[in-house]
This record gives sequence, C-alpha cells and structure tokens, in this order.
Amino acid sequence: MSMLKFKPENQDQLMLLPPSIEDFIPEGHLSKVVYAIVDRIDTNSIELKYSYMGQKSYSPKLLLRLLFYGYAIGLRSGRKIAAACDSDTAFMYLSSMHHPDFRTINDFRKDNINFIQEAFVQIVKNEFSVQKEGSDKYIVSQGKFSENP
Repeated sequence: MSMLKFKPENQDQLMLLPPSIEDFIPEGHLSKVVYAIVDRIDTNSIELKYSYMGQKSYSPKLLLRLLFYGYAIGLRSGRKIAAACDSDTAFMYLSSMHHPDFRTINDFRKDNINFIQEAFVQIVKNEFSVQKEGSDKYIVSQGKFSENP
C-alpha cells in the first residue's frame, strides 16, 4: 500500500448535520459586529412602507446589514454586494443565506437614503467616539461594543 501524498478531496461527501453559516465566521469578525449593531436599529418606519400583499420582501435589517458591511469593507456597488452574497461567507451570514438581487439592494438604498444616513450617524454617535483635530481632521475611535449586545 502506498502512502498518500495529499489529503483526499471529495466534493460529494455528505454531512450528517449541515453546518451553520455562522460556524464559518470567526468570533469578533466585523460582520458579527455589524449584525449586532444593525439588529439594535429601530426600522419600524421603513417596515410600515411594506405590505402583507404579494411576494415577501427582504427585511430592512437584512438589507441594512449588507449595505453597512459593504461600506465598511469598501464595497458600495449593489452588483458587487449581490455577487458577494453568493460567494463571501460574511455576506452569506449577514443575508441569512438569501440572495437579494442588485436591483433590490439599489432600490432599497434609493428609497430609504435618508433613513440610512440617519442610522449611520446614530451608529457613529452611539458606537464610536469622534473627536475633532484641527480644522478638517477627525479622529474616530471604536467604542466598547461587541457582537453580543
């Protein structure tokens, strides 16, 4: 019997229990922090715009998580965020394995831009310390927050 040089690969291997997507995100990862922060945002004013009639919509918190995490890592394009939901485990975690279309992401941003801006300001005020240095420089330091509120 010869020794194997490489670890075996088997894409057809079934798992006894399907893993949770959260198992693939390390503790303290930015996506978990964004999830926890957005979870505390009151989105009732946006939710009132949605109807019970017709096809179910993605929750505003899910779309806010995707946008804020995308902004935090430098992704602003709705197409890139939508593509990341298919391939990036952090986006899969934030979207709860849903795959919103780029139009859905962009329409949500366009239709709720004022709310998104206000929410972002509240996050910065509540979660970070902002100090002015000089005439046009700001220092932002992380407050004490974790993924567990």
